[in-house]
Amino acid sequence: MLIIKLYALISLLIFISTNTFAEDDVSHIYCGQMLDVESEEIIDGVMISVDPKTEKVIEVNSNIQLAAANNTF
Repeated sequence: MLIIKLYALISLLIFISTNTFAEDDVSHIYCGQMLDVESEEIIDGVMISVDPKTEKVIEVNSNIQLAAANNTF
């Protein structure tokens, strides 16, 4: 389980570091699928919003959360 968490963290850092060249204040990274290491479920349609200046994650959304917000199940 620790190895999965490390790989997830490393892949997230790679996405953040390669997306710091964006000209706007927020970069949106689309990750088709992501593994939730706590529940061991695969989440589809993950969108990560990152501040390219500080390289901090601002927000993480998935298709499930967006559908719930729009009431479009």
